[in-house]
Amino acid sequence: MRQVTKTDPAGLQGQFLMDHRLHAADALLGRTRSCRRLSPLTVVCLVLAIVIMASLSSPVLAGWREEIGLARLQARLGESMPTGESIGVSQVEMSVDDGDYIPDRRNAYFAGRSINVRSGRGGFSSHATIVGQHYFGVGSSPACGIRSANIYEANAWVNQILRVSSNAEPVFETDRVQNHSWVGTLGSVAMDTDALRRVDYMVQRDGVLVAAGLNNGSDTAVPRLVCSAYNVVSVGLTNANASRGATTIDGGGRVKPDLVAPLSATSWATPVVAASGALLLEGCEAMKALADLPVLQQRPARTLLVKALLMGGATKDEWPDWRKGFACPCTDGSVPLDYRYGAGELNIDNSYRILAAGECNASESGTVPLTGWDYEALPAGGSRRYYFEIPRGCQARQISILAVWNRRVEVASSLPLRFSSVLPNIDLRLYAVNGSTRQALVDASISRVDNVEHIYLRGLAPGRYELEVLTDRASEYCLTWGTDLVSGLRVRDDRVEKTVAAASMSPVEAQADGG
Repeated sequence: MRQVTKTDPAGLQGQFLMDHRLHAADALLGRTRSCRRLSPLTVVCLVLAIVIMASLSSPVLAGWREEIGLARLQARLGESMPTGESIGVSQVEMSVDDGDYIPDRRNAYFAGRSINVRSGRGGFSSHATIVGQHYFGVGSSPACGIRSANIYEANAWVNQILRVSSNAEPVFETDRVQNHSWVGTLGSVAMDTDALRRVDYMVQRDGVLVAAGLNNGSDTAVPRLVCSAYNVVSVGLTNANASRGATTIDGGGRVKPDLVAPLSATSWATPVVAASGALLLEGCEAMKALADLPVLQQRPARTLLVKALLMGGATKDEWPDWRKGFACPCTDGSVPLDYRYGAGELNIDNSYRILAAGECNASESGTVPLTGWDYEALPAGGSRRYYFEIPRGCQARQISILAVWNRRVEVASSLPLRFSSVLPNIDLRLYAVNGSTRQALVDASISRVDNVEHIYLRGLAPGRYELEVLTDRASEYCLTWGTDLVSGLRVRDDRVEKTVAAASMSPVEAQADGG
């Protein structure tokens, strides 16, 4: 198999500086680490995390379960809580020490777990071990029931599974979730583009949920691989100390990350998101979501739904300055997410509430509940309408509406094998209406380069509203929405604006009381 090495000496030097910091952290902790050498194989931009001392001494960061809503979901569901037991997962790791890429099976967090090595012999990696703890570890992962994980070395995965720059399609992925806590490049725009399209093709064809981390450091550019793919879930950090800005390859200007998680490094945040996705996938199957679709369409459709649930359930209360765009707010709808925080912070409880609210189809006249989701197929030039009402005497403290769809990748029949892409342009527009007559445009999300659109509003007044979803090309999409109602009227005194008799309600309670 052809091997390509990175030729940018500045990049190599930067990586060695990262390694010096790792050695310093280990020395302070009384640990030893063998001298690291960059692999001369295909993907050479090594591991995501600059391992922060706190995360090395305590791999599972205290408090993150509460912050992502996991503890609340467990308390709510009790014995009916999904565990991920029925979901097969893969972990792709960069080799760091002479072929070391495997989680340490002797680690207590892996008791009863099957760790299946898929890329040949190798040694244990501390990075892979900590990633695995957050991904499928006993008592350390959101998905505590995952029993088995397939482990791939990143270079082997690129060559033998993606089959980059070959005349063969990617190998069919039987696992439901992949985790990529590494970043890299194949050394050329053409090869990186081929890799990204193959990843998106695998997601669309096989229905695998791919979680891919950004780099650490707020001054780092969005990496090429794997997080710059369209159909993956790209992961950053709640503290914004990760790559920010737009993609620079295969369609530049797209917002990354998709969402963030409250861990100390993106290498640990990414498997927490991946494991949360496994819980939602298991929930989809238990609820028989999208069971009316043809069997071959159900896996890809449920994966798209889970991506929408992860992003649509993300919270923004963590930052008073969350906004679309970055240094300056984007007010024309052309940027759907915040360049630092994406759609917000992972909240598995919110995501599960949206899933449990059930599918609600578009209608030309009927009203949908204040929380729900829908999976739809639109013809070219088609549209769908959803009407909802904020009850009199209430307002929406916040309302979050999010649509996602896949970049469609097609394989040319000629040789050499080429992957071409088509990106449908789907837009969201929210109107205030009287009956079904539009009164005013309230907000819109109309990016021409992203495969996500997002409307997020605070303080939406009582009344009837119409959400319109429209596209220029035929496409399937998944839409989620959630509303947090407060009762009472807004009043002002000389010093402060406040809500009188405000009673915050969860989305499910809001449905029962006002929807």
